Order: sequence, then structure tokens, then C-alpha cells
Amino acid sequence: MKNSFVFILGLCVLQSRAQPMPDFGVVFPQDQVTNIYITIDPDSLTEMLDSLENVHEYPVQFVFQSQSVLDTMELAGMRLRGNTSLSAPKKSFKIEFDAFDGNADWFGLEKLNLVPQNNDPSMMRAKICHDAYRKFGIANARTSYTKLYINEAYMGLYLNIEQIDEEMAELYFDQQGDGNLYKCTYPASFEFLGNNPGAYQTGASGERTYDLSNNLWMDDYTKLANLIDILNNLSEDEIPCTLPKYFNIEDYIKIAAMDILLGHWDNHIFLKNNFFLYEDEYTNQIRFIPYDLDNTLGLDWMEIDWTQRDIYNWQWQGESRPLYERLMTIPAYRNRFSEQIQFFCDEFFNEETISTKIDYWQNLISEAVETDSYYPMNFGFTYEDFLIAGDSAYGGHVDFGILPYVNMRRESALAQLESFTPSEAVVHWIAHRPIENTLVIDAKITGELAAQCQLQLSSDGISWSNFSLSDGSGPNMTAGDQVYTYNGTFPFSTQDKIYYRILLPGNTSYPCEPRFLWNNASNYGLFINEVVISNSSGVTDESGEYEDWVELYNATSQTINLDGKYLTDRSDNPDRFILPNLNIVPYGFRLVWLDRDMFDGNMHGTFRLSPGETIYLYTSEGGEPRLSDFTGPIYTATNVAWERTADGGPIWAETSSPTPTQPNSMVGLDESRNKDFILYPNPANEVIRFSRTQAHVALIDATGRIVLQQQNCSSIEVQNLSPGYYIFNNGEVKIPIVVRH
Repeated sequence: MKNSFVFILGLCVLQSRAQPMPDFGVVFPQDQVTNIYITIDPDSLTEMLDSLENVHEYPVQFVFQSQSVLDTMELAGMRLRGNTSLSAPKKSFKIEFDAFDGNADWFGLEKLNLVPQNNDPSMMRAKICHDAYRKFGIANARTSYTKLYINEAYMGLYLNIEQIDEEMAELYFDQQGDGNLYKCTYPASFEFLGNNPGAYQTGASGERTYDLSNNLWMDDYTKLANLIDILNNLSEDEIPCTLPKYFNIEDYIKIAAMDILLGHWDNHIFLKNNFFLYEDEYTNQIRFIPYDLDNTLGLDWMEIDWTQRDIYNWQWQGESRPLYERLMTIPAYRNRFSEQIQFFCDEFFNEETISTKIDYWQNLISEAVETDSYYPMNFGFTYEDFLIAGDSAYGGHVDFGILPYVNMRRESALAQLESFTPSEAVVHWIAHRPIENTLVIDAKITGELAAQCQLQLSSDGISWSNFSLSDGSGPNMTAGDQVYTYNGTFPFSTQDKIYYRILLPGNTSYPCEPRFLWNNASNYGLFINEVVISNSSGVTDESGEYEDWVELYNATSQTINLDGKYLTDRSDNPDRFILPNLNIVPYGFRLVWLDRDMFDGNMHGTFRLSPGETIYLYTSEGGEPRLSDFTGPIYTATNVAWERTADGGPIWAETSSPTPTQPNSMVGLDESRNKDFILYPNPANEVIRFSRTQAHVALIDATGRIVLQQQNCSSIEVQNLSPGYYIFNNGEVKIPIVVRH
């Protein structure tokens, strides 16, 4: 049970759509120290603290209090977190809102991390670093300060850190969050282990170095293996055109520059540790996410002076770091790395900016630190040490105060800095998303001349037309987000493909090879044949459960393999469920369960259908998804099927007698309404005629666009339409039709 009281109407909570940098929201306020109250059985608390293991979850009541919110979750899970910190007097905790209810969340979050910052007398280093990445558009966890109470006892000040998981990925990246997410720990060097993706599924100690956090039923490391292959085996001439297809290299150049300036040595470049990778389903790039930022800004356990280390030779000496080495050896990347070093020194990494941050956070948290009896227990820090931590070294692993570190690192970095040519405009990614009758193409572009870039479209990849881009109509309609968007009609309506690229100042273009999207559908005999979106008494799956389902039908005399085909409920995410490498025999059927129970088998989809949604079947052609079939929106009652009246036929109707894996019978009531209306021929190449005059008709193409409308007519001409599949809609019936020339 969850009880909530919000004091301020209209308070901004976590957003449900991706944005370049989401708000801190209710959970991570920046102007206050919140309170978290945990109530746990005393014996369970003793067992948790004494066990020194970080797996078992204990049931707790969770209460969150801020100046505007008082919220209670009656049942959540709590466990210790970390490894070396397990034996520390001040423990690190993870709160898991979904521990005992897999569907539970709290303000859109499934987990929170409460981290004590034991190594840092300032309690600010990780906070400053997280905010630095955020300031410059790099996705990483949101943070805030909270006072933790367990069974009414004050446990001290903690940094409340967002969990890097599917919810975080959905918020920051592709609005889906269902791409592969890897937690990468020592020794994650990107060393090439061969072309078999399975080689990257284990580590030297038996634990996974690149640990897949989700999609475990597929356990597919193909994209990661491909990235590592590119980094290790392509030539320097091939990398600049190939790598950006699969990896957001421009964001990583920023991350590398910031890691080095901030002294984040417990990272990929130096210690091959502590980062996440996310396979962005929208841009098709792997994204790099910094992680575990406490050993920074002058903290050192390696006996290395991080203020003086060469920014161009910063990795662990004698070991390979293919990603960082590519930045240093490819001139264009090295130039932009140098440019980013200068930029961060000017805009953030300087005494004036950092001292302002220190003053603000120290003033905010000082009372919580002063009353934190656990604060001195690890290294003997005193409250006076906290007050001078911005300026003074403590000794031991605290080599520098924060400001002396910043000044010395900045001075040496600028002295080492090579001359560079400023970038006029740099494209980080480009992607398309058809929405109803509109083509939307987004591109993240940075640089002083980013606004001068244009979109180029072509029907053949040779002759190009230029179109303006707007920085205010991107995924979140936010001006200044560096996402530039074309939002307009589909050109070249009679062509199969639309090619697109970005025209940069100086008449260069991105990407090296233009991308394309399919402009029409193509079907080779595999159909969506029947759908049940609410099943309570019909066919059951392998586990004996009544799950929703969709039936696929092979209407040809040849066996059809499902490899390279996808089902989805969203046209902007075509490969949401990748169909397995299975065959459908001629004139045969296959059921796909729409239940999200992927561990039940490879024919259990990754999504469910709700009333009013549409289901799509896509096939990969030329490396891009092409629509093969779709039906919807579907509004059927429980145990009622939406099916073709004849297998693979053009007419759909409802029936209360579903026929899973069996031929469809001519269904009754809903079809009988349409028996006095016939359209012919179907397929057609010039004209479609009707059995009676229609007040209004429309043809809708595979992307949802209305491509033809006519009133008071007994026929329509289709000779100017592209060959493909369309939906005829007269307000009473929707009938799939085929246009052929």
C-alpha cells in the first residue's frame, strides 16, 4: 500500500518521455536535504548489518519526506550494497521498491542507492562530478542529499543516487528503456576476444565483466561484440565513418575529457572499471554512462599525482585501452578531445565555478554532517575537516583539497594542451520516426554553427533536396536541447526509399553513407492473422496460463523462417520483439504470446497489447525495418478475437470463437454488417470500384498516413499510388487492399 501527500499542486514529477536531461523532480531536490525513514524488524536489521552480504532483501516500510512531499511505501526491500564498503561502519544501502512486487515502483523508480561517501571528508566530490556530467549533456544518475533514519535512529547523511536501469534509460535515451544495458566492471578494457559474442559473456573470475542487466532471456551480446571488433580491428581510415553507426563517440569524447580533468581514475580509461553501456533503440548506437564517481577531485589510492598526469597518455601504462587509444590516434577525435578539455576548463573546471559549488553544498549539508555520528568512524574525519575540505588535504588517500586539485590539474592540462581547430558543427546521432502522416527526423548537433545545418532528403541517394531543421521540435519539443528536427510531410511518395543525411557547414555531410527508411510496405506472404488482447478462458501457454496472443500465418507454398522479422506495438520501435529463428511451414500457423514472460520461451513477446493499440509485423531489408503487415487499432472484449475472415484475406472482423493455430472460419455478426458492401478488384492496379456509392472514403498507408480521400464516389483511382498495402476506411469497415502496377 502506498500513501502520499503532496503539498504543492502541480509539482513536477518524473517525466514519462525521454528528454536530454530530465528534471531532478520530487525524488532528487537540489535545494534541501530530505529525510528517509526506514522501519524494519529489529532482528532482520541485526542480521543484515552482521551478515556482510549484499544479496538478501529485507522487507521494510519506506517513508520519504521533503518540504513538499510526504510519501509512504508500506512494503519495499532493503539490502546492503557495495563490496569493499560492506565492512565499513557506515553502510551503503539499496532500496528496492519492486523487491516483493515486480510491478511496483515509486515515482517511476524501482530502486534507489543510499551511498555514505565514506572516503570523502567533503561529502561533495561525487555530487559535484555527477552535476558536471549533467551540465554538459552526459546522461548519468541524478543525485541529492538525504538524512537516513532506521527504526528512528539517525544513520547519517547519504547521497541519494538514481539507479542506472531500464527506467533511467527510458527517461534519458529512447523512450523505451528495453535496449541491452550492461554494467561494466574490472577488467572491462574492450579487449578483442574473438567474433563470437559468447566470448564476452564471462570474465576471468567467472563473473561477467560486461554484465547484462536486462533482456536476460535473450542474452544477446552481438552489438557489444561488434563494437569491440570495430575498435580493435578497423583501420584509422575506416573508424570515423564506421564507429558512429554503432557508438556515440562524440558523447564519449566529452566523457573522456571530463574523466581526466576530474581525476576519475576508477574508470574505464585507467582501471577498466565502473561504467554502463546502453544499446539505444532509437539511434541504434551504444551509449556510454559514467558511474561510481566518488574517487575523484584529489582522492587517490594509487600513489599517482593526478594533477600532473599527461592528458594524452592517461591510461594504465602497458595495457591496451582500444577506445581511448582511438581518441588519441585518430586526428579528428584527438582534435575534438583537445577542444573539450579547453571548453570544460573555461566553462566549469575552474576555481570560480567549483568554489561556488562547494559553498552551496557545504552550507546545505553542514548541519546533517555535524550531527552524523558515523561520519568519523571510517577515517577519523571531524566536522572541522569537513569545513576545510574544499581547501585542504586531509592526508592519506586525500592528497588535495578540492580547489587546490582543480587549480593544479587545470594548469597542467592547459600546459599540455595541443593546438586545435574549433568544430563548427558536430553530429552526435541522427534517427527517424514516422508519426501518423508526418516524417520526423531528429539529429543531435553541437557547435557554434549547428543551427546552420540542414536536412537533405533524396529518393535515390544521388539527387538531394534541402530542408530546414528546428531546435525546438525534437523528442521533447525543447528549444536549446541541441536536438534539431525535421517535422514534415513524406516526400517522394511513389518511391520505395527515402534517403537522409545532415548537410554541415562547408558542404560536408553526416553520416558518410546516407541512412534510409522504407517509404512503403512489402509483404512476402507472412501475415498477422488473428489477435486476442484479453484471454481468460481460451488457449493456454506452456505454463498453463491464459495469456494474450497473436497468430502468424504463412500464406505461401514455401517454408518461411522468422529470423529477421519483428513484432511491435509501436511503429517508432519496429524491433521491439525480435522473432526467433523458427520456421512456419507452408499454410501453417505460429502463436506469439503477448505476455512479457520471456523466460517462458522464445515465442513470448516483450510487450502486451491494450485496447486501442495496433500490432505491426516488420521485416529487416537492407539493414532497415520494413513494414510487412499490421492491424488495429483493436477494441475487442475479453475472449473475443480480431481475425481475418479467411486466412491471409483482406477482411477483418470480430469473433467470439477464436481459432488459434487453426484455419479461420467466416465469422458472423460483425461481418454480416458488411455483406452488402464489396470493393473490387483487390489487388488493384488502376481503379478500385465499390458495390454502392460511398459518402466518404480514405486510403491509409502502412505508416498511418492518409494518402487519398474522396467523397460521394463509387470508385477511386490508385494508379498514382506506390505499390504496397493500404487500409480502405469508409467509416464503417476497414479493409486491407493491395496496389500493384
